[in-house]
Amino acid sequence: MSDTPPAEMTLAEFFESVYPKRMRHPDGIRYKLRMLERVQPTQPPIKDIDDAWLSDLRERMEAADLSPRSVKTALVQCLTLLRHAGPRNRGFPGALGILPEVPYVEMPRIVRKRPRRLSLDDLSRVYVECKTMKWPSRKGVAPPIIWRAALALAYATAMRRGDLFQLRWESIDFEQRQIEFCATKTGKDGVWPLPQYAIDHLLQLRDGDTTGYVFRRWALTTSSRLYGYLHELSDRAGIERFGFHDIRRTAASEIERVQPGMAAILLQHSPRSVTERYYLDCSPELREAVEKMRVPVGFSAGPGMYERVEIDKQKQAARVSPIDYDVTGLDRSDWEFSDIAFAFRGRWFPLSTKWHLLILRTIVENGGPVERDSLVATLNAAGYEFGPIDVTRRVGKLRRRLRVLLGISDDFDPMPPVRDHSQHAQAWTVCVPKWLRSAPIEKTAAIRRDLPDAQQRKLVNWIRSRGGAVTVNDVRKNNWTYRHGDEAELALRSLIRAGFGEWQTVPPSRKGGRPRLRFVLRDGDTST
Repeated sequence: MSDTPPAEMTLAEFFESVYPKRMRHPDGIRYKLRMLERVQPTQPPIKDIDDAWLSDLRERMEAADLSPRSVKTALVQCLTLLRHAGPRNRGFPGALGILPEVPYVEMPRIVRKRPRRLSLDDLSRVYVECKTMKWPSRKGVAPPIIWRAALALAYATAMRRGDLFQLRWESIDFEQRQIEFCATKTGKDGVWPLPQYAIDHLLQLRDGDTTGYVFRRWALTTSSRLYGYLHELSDRAGIERFGFHDIRRTAASEIERVQPGMAAILLQHSPRSVTERYYLDCSPELREAVEKMRVPVGFSAGPGMYERVEIDKQKQAARVSPIDYDVTGLDRSDWEFSDIAFAFRGRWFPLSTKWHLLILRTIVENGGPVERDSLVATLNAAGYEFGPIDVTRRVGKLRRRLRVLLGISDDFDPMPPVRDHSQHAQAWTVCVPKWLRSAPIEKTAAIRRDLPDAQQRKLVNWIRSRGGAVTVNDVRKNNWTYRHGDEAELALRSLIRAGFGEWQTVPPSRKGGRPRLRFVLRDGDTST
């Protein structure tokens, strides 16, 4: 508590020392007071604030190009603090009586815009563009899945942004398909029915979560940063920028189209009569209306996308020719394992992480197809908290790394050594091509030189256009054909085996670092 008398305090000091924090959200009020200090740096004590000072403050805010709504919000906050220090009356029975009267200022006129309603096609476009999101990072769940779940749940429930990001798993009843939650702004308990597409998105987030929050870290993120990501997302989708409250308006408009009167119930707005407040329970009608709402195509089709991709992989794996590949069995004698590496036919290879080695060892020692759930259980037992989708991504990384280590290129082996099993969904087995069994790896270089490879010629021309020298990172960042570092390294190794170039060591810069390897085309290689 400050020793300064309340009448001698500025608005900010009066708020921090005297004004009860339970009445409003303190962070929001501090934000408005800091905005006032930027517009009017000299803040007088509250006893010297009069009509002229408030009018001058309004003119300064309008000159600073603040919107009429922002000006009105700031002025209302000033008057609220002054009324708490003013005389007691019917409107403010808890006023302190420090000021004899409260000054007055005329509020700016606000022209209310037509509520924005997003089209279902726009929501689908944004849903698809979520694949480009890299934030937030969450173990076991990719950022696109989190963003898509947030969009789907915001549309299905029309919850406010603050309530949506404070949502906990204990508030969700998956059996009854509903959310029981107390709105932060109004303090009212409510039940939001959940359609099936919202349940499917939530189930993708629940695997492996231990924090209790559905959208963890989002509640601690500033609004400017969150809306910055959302605006980038809308720009990529090619639509006008929008906010989460626009999704709330869209959902309210859609449910009002289905059944008039349901929008106020879904939004939890104030009832208009005693009957609505104390006697009516419209939960069954609300659930029926929510189920009849039109849904963007992406929302309903998105949760099954990963399963469809894996089914397509199984179909492609079933087309493998038994002439080129040995898919009937696995010779475990070809493989050896240590704590940090593995050996194939007597040649030892290192792997970057121990969980890569554990995945490969589990698949090899099992002999047959390894189901994804079994692989998840094995990794969790070893102390790795990986979810199903996370394991699928890591198996993909292991595939690409094995291709580099075993010297398998796209022109000679279109299927990776660790492949999807053709008769088991979400399962993997080890496939070793027959040519790799019958001949040493070194002999395959001569075979590859004789193969017409359009992709290889295209890569050589691309390197020549960049001066004839590139690193693995240059290929990965600038050539979209090779999205991963392992694929880029494999492509450059294949060019070296074909005699197009060689590795060259680049010394570190003056600032420090380590020497790097750079691929350099040989002089006179113009046959491509």
